Amino acid sequence: MDDFAKKQAEAYDRMAFGYAIQKFAHNPAIPDLKIFRTYLSEKPLILDIGCGVGSDAQYLASSGCQVLGIDLSDAMIAEAQRRVGGVEFQKADFRETNFPAATFDGVWCSTVFHHVQLKDQRDFVAKCQSILKPSGTMYISTKRSGTNDDSEGWVKEHFGAEPGEQGGIEVERFVKKLSDQAFKKLLEEVGFEIIRFKIWGNKTWMDIFARKRS
Repeated sequence: MDDFAKKQAEAYDRMAFGYAIQKFAHNPAIPDLKIFRTYLSEKPLILDIGCGVGSDAQYLASSGCQVLGIDLSDAMIAEAQRRVGGVEFQKADFRETNFPAATFDGVWCSTVFHHVQLKDQRDFVAKCQSILKPSGTMYISTKRSGTNDDSEGWVKEHFGAEPGEQGGIEVERFVKKLSDQAFKKLLEEVGFEIIRFKIWGNKTWMDIFARKRS
C-alpha cells in the first residue's frame, strides 16, 4: 500500500466507529442496492470495493449474493467483520489486487471512486471491467463537479459535525470531482454499456449502473 492509500486509510480508521453507527442506523444505498440486485443472477459473486463497515455487503448477502468486501482501512474491516456474518472481508487496495479476469458477476463501488486520483481512474475502471464476467454488472458512484471541468485534492473535514461547523473528528481525505460527461465517457471507453445514470445528493453526487460489453 503506497503513502497515498495509507493517508486515506488513516482518515477512515479514525471515522470507523461513528461511521458504522450511522450506516447501520440508516443505509441510504438500499434503493440502489435493490436496483443492482435486479441485474444479477440467482447466486452471483460480488466484489464490494471500499466496503467500509459492511452495511452494503450485508444487504447483498441477505439477498442471496456471495460477497467479498475489500477496504483500505483496518478499522473499517474490523467493524465489518464484527457486525456482518456470512461475508468475507479483507484489507486490500483494489489497485494492487490480482483477481483473475472474468471472476465476478457484479462489482459494487459505492461512494469510493471520488477517492481515486485522476491519473489512476482509467486503470481502476478498466480493472473492474476485466474482473467482471461477460455481461457482468457494475454500480459506481462519484462526486460531481457540476461544471465541464474535473478537480481533485486533499480536503479537511469534520466528520460527525454539521456541515460547515467545527467539532466531531477532523479528517483529511482525497476528493475528486468529475463532470457528468467525463464520468460517462470514461466508463464507455473502457468497455461498459451504461444502463442507468442518476444525479443525487443535492446534485453533488452521480452514479452509473453499467454492463460489461461482451
